[in-house]
Amino acid sequence: MPPELPHIQLILIPVSQSIMSRFVVTPKPAMGRCDHHAVLSTCPGAPWSNVQIDNVCSLWKGYGHVYHIEANDCDNVRRHVIIKHVDIPTTSASVESLSEDHLRKVHSYAVESVFYKELSESMIQSGVNVPSMYHVEGEIGRQGGTMSIAMSDLQDLGPYYQRKANVLDMEEGKALLEWLARFHAVNWKAAPIEGGTMGLWNEGSFWQLGSRTTEFGQIEDDWRILHEVGEQHARRIICSLL
Repeated sequence: MPPELPHIQLILIPVSQSIMSRFVVTPKPAMGRCDHHAVLSTCPGAPWSNVQIDNVCSLWKGYGHVYHIEANDCDNVRRHVIIKHVDIPTTSASVESLSEDHLRKVHSYAVESVFYKELSESMIQSGVNVPSMYHVEGEIGRQGGTMSIAMSDLQDLGPYYQRKANVLDMEEGKALLEWLARFHAVNWKAAPIEGGTMGLWNEGSFWQLGSRTTEFGQIEDDWRILHEVGEQHARRIICSLL
């Protein structure tokens, strides 16, 4: 059985009902900077030396960056750390006037931090390879703030996890599906978290109609009918498999 594919980080990122109306203001990107060395000093393996920092990519609309850190740990072993620095622009606009996409992304980052703090280790113990959370600091809100999440890099697990593929063969495809099955099996039929007490939500994810009310409102009637029919067929198929 091939191992799970590397570099897969699935996060359940739903959006609360309170942000499902249409809004009009999206703040300009913030200009805060990430103190990489300070964050790295909180990670297991400190003190670090020979630190190399690579800015991997920027977040949506400039709301921060993802950094790849390569450094020697206290045992002089070369290791990798991922830092996701979220920098929400400060705004004096009322919450009611903020754009839906802005509120959706702010909420998603908060949920992501909770996932790594509360659920990542249980996933790993259940045989699902996801990054380990090293450190989370800062606080973000709808009207601004910064937060840094430091986590392990899966490529430290071995050569297989260092491979990056644009096309999957059959065995790799099966490994991917197995990983997804294990990921969902961890909480399969688990009792919902009432009111999102852990910072997560009862159902759904970032990719759901409830988080895309503006786009959904622009869909023509023919597509709405297609969606309803498709949902009915999906429910029948799922029920037949249970």
